[in-house]
Amino acid sequence: MKKTFGKSNVFWGVAFIASALLLITDAVGRSAGVFDLPVLKIILCTLIAAWGISELVKKRISHIFLPIGFIFIILQKDISIWVGRGGEKFVSVWVVILAAVLLQAGTSVLLPKKYNGDCAVGTTGGNTSTGSDYFENDLGSSACYVDAMRLGYYRVENDLGKLDVYIENTNEYTGGGTIEVDNDLGQTTIHVPAGWAVDNRIVASLGGVSCSVPASGGPILTLVGSCDLGHVNII
Repeated sequence: MKKTFGKSNVFWGVAFIASALLLITDAVGRSAGVFDLPVLKIILCTLIAAWGISELVKKRISHIFLPIGFIFIILQKDISIWVGRGGEKFVSVWVVILAAVLLQAGTSVLLPKKYNGDCAVGTTGGNTSTGSDYFENDLGSSACYVDAMRLGYYRVENDLGKLDVYIENTNEYTGGGTIEVDNDLGQTTIHVPAGWAVDNRIVASLGGVSCSVPASGGPILTLVGSCDLGHVNII
């Protein structure tokens, strides 16, 4: 199966290699600490930082608050010791997570969306892609309806939510369509019409992609994109 290669994979690859080097360095007795941090904390922060950098590369500024929040949670005790508070917690873990989610939701609403032509922003409910080629769902549950008769290249993005993608006017489809899936910390389900085949090229980075649709035997729908810390289900 052919796989796509994106910029986010570069950061995840570097993060995994850096983590492996830290483990090896620690195993042979060399100091791997920064301010005497345990190597496990360094590895976790490295992976989470890579996640945050990958979001910045995708120009999704609103998505950096959760990585920052998780890093703060991991290092909270060490920061407290470093500033002379004796390891006392600054704030509850749940307060940090809630604040990060609210900051992401707020900035996501305020910042301009990324559009490809005549686009529709995902909201609770559904949208039919009549001339549109982009659908986004943030922090909620949405359904997106793609018109097979107009299907050329369509992109869906799901962040911290649940997204179901349905395809209409299936009798008008002869093949050649592509749907790009960008799933981050969410659950995206692609409902492929009966009798169709799927060329699945979605790359999973610390996430999962499952496909129960055959790769041949009908009009082919190509799926590309990435799944980061979530799940894409193709049924």
